[in-house]
Amino acid sequence: MGHYASIIIFAVLTLSSAVASIGSYRTTENRIVDELNRALSLTVSDGQQTWLTADTIRVCRQLQMMTGGRAEFLCAADATFGRHLTIPELRGLAEVRMRVIADGDAAERGLKESAGVGLCSDTVVWRSERLGASVALRSYARCSAATVFGMSDQRLPFTLLAAAMLWVAGSVASMRRRQNSGNTFAVYDTAGNNTVTACSFGGLVMSADGETFRDADGRDVRLTPMQHRLMQMFFRADGHRLTKTAISEALWPKKEDASETLYALVKRLKPVLEAHSDLRIESDRGRAYVLTTGGNT
Repeated sequence: MGHYASIIIFAVLTLSSAVASIGSYRTTENRIVDELNRALSLTVSDGQQTWLTADTIRVCRQLQMMTGGRAEFLCAADATFGRHLTIPELRGLAEVRMRVIADGDAAERGLKESAGVGLCSDTVVWRSERLGASVALRSYARCSAATVFGMSDQRLPFTLLAAAMLWVAGSVASMRRRQNSGNTFAVYDTAGNNTVTACSFGGLVMSADGETFRDADGRDVRLTPMQHRLMQMFFRADGHRLTKTAISEALWPKKEDASETLYALVKRLKPVLEAHSDLRIESDRGRAYVLTTGGNT
């Protein structure tokens, strides 16, 4: 159960980091588009489009006729537009493109086809009575995904990701402590002789022959015969995990259904372990019991 909880927490933290990162990225994209719209609107409204001259209109029309009105659009390097940008990172990356349109023509045809790489504003149609022409304008920001990501606020996603990594590190360290706590070690008498090899887990020590259990202070832990046999099985089992079927067949081989008897045995053993060690007995999906340390809840 502890392992599943660790995995779920890690997954939640990682997923939250990804969602927060994508959300911040999208918010920054929208902010750039809003900035392009605002700067283009101000540029058009202040009437200082020095590059919109009769010669410019004529050349633009000729290019559109030569290309069927589809491809190359003039890039207007407008200093006024640059001054209206309030996001410093966009200066040098943003530009204005134009297209001469006839009355009733689709203003965005061609401009959309020529969007290229980056983000773009809405189309603004500017009508010059003096020049007798209508011009569709759209601003673009040549921002790669990496540029937008760098402009976005990723503090929360990075914090969540760091928390996920710390959780993994803590979980691995806890697992290693649990594994180390079950190591076998030698016990020596006062003369320095190796008397017996014991196994320790969760603050409880079982002698090599399984005849005695002692707490961390060396005091004997009093167990009933059945409790003693069950603890021997737990200590010797791989991963300290035993299926209910294996326990029942070992302790009550002639009993057809020992589930209630096993439940009662485990229920009475739990407080004994909690009083003398850091061990807990947990149910694993109702099919098995696992002997774990208290830190794995």
